[in-house]
Amino acid sequence: MRAVVVIPSRPSLFPDAQEAASDLLLPLGDRPFAQHVVERLVSLGATRLTFVSEPLGRKWRELLGDGARWGCTFEFVGAAPDDTYGAVARAAGEPGETVWLAHADEAPGVAAEDVAGETAGILLRADGDEWTGWAIVTSGALATLTGCADRKAAGATLDARCRRVRCETTLSMADYTAFLASQFALLQGEAAAAPLTGREVRPGIRMGRGAVAHPSVEFIAPVFIGDNVRIGADSRIGPNVVIGRGCVVEKKCTVADAMVADNTYAGEGLELNHVLVAGSTILNVELGAAMVIPDKFILSSVR
Repeated sequence: MRAVVVIPSRPSLFPDAQEAASDLLLPLGDRPFAQHVVERLVSLGATRLTFVSEPLGRKWRELLGDGARWGCTFEFVGAAPDDTYGAVARAAGEPGETVWLAHADEAPGVAAEDVAGETAGILLRADGDEWTGWAIVTSGALATLTGCADRKAAGATLDARCRRVRCETTLSMADYTAFLASQFALLQGEAAAAPLTGREVRPGIRMGRGAVAHPSVEFIAPVFIGDNVRIGADSRIGPNVVIGRGCVVEKKCTVADAMVADNTYAGEGLELNHVLVAGSTILNVELGAAMVIPDKFILSSVR
């Protein structure tokens, strides 16, 4: 089965990001958000995935490769700034073919059994009745998206042709709040996703290979710690925390309801609560504000 995946072009959540699409490569649990999207499509029977983006994301290619590790074939197609859905229509495939359309900033909680026996004409909706950006359509229906200016217009075009199906849980990168809520859902086992990796050192606490925490560290489940992380003495980690691989969290830090991206250094005594952190940038989810910390001994990239 074919899938056409739109990589949205949008401002990055992180003001110093060099590539907007890199947001979708941030870790959600133990793997990048983009990988959750791919694995969801593979679980739904997709074997040929075409990624459409503007601009074409080099980092996506580096992460996903040619699809061989999932037993799939991947291709990447660039699109002009005003012709994303024209490129989608041209990637529709053979006439009459059934195609998954997906947007890479969402991963709706749908399993293969939920759509078993369905051929085409399904539009997946989230709890608030918003379109998730995912649909099962025919290649002919996908071809009608030529000329659609944006995602909203594409959804309206398909809505007239499709039956709506509601999804209980959707992993989302739409904004700060959605991403953090998705992390909580994944850690608490509420999302239809592959199980988290790492060893469960105690109920709800998972640690990757080479991760080291001082014996005085207090963990409050659920928590996921990536590979080769170091956590200093007298720190408190959790609940609802993901710390990506290669991070250093110095002593006496408090981290709760937060995501710390790969290879981030957090200095001694920091309180990271309800935030997203990547290198020297910290995003306060409650305030919807981002700040770059100039002092590399407070917050920075490990590199």
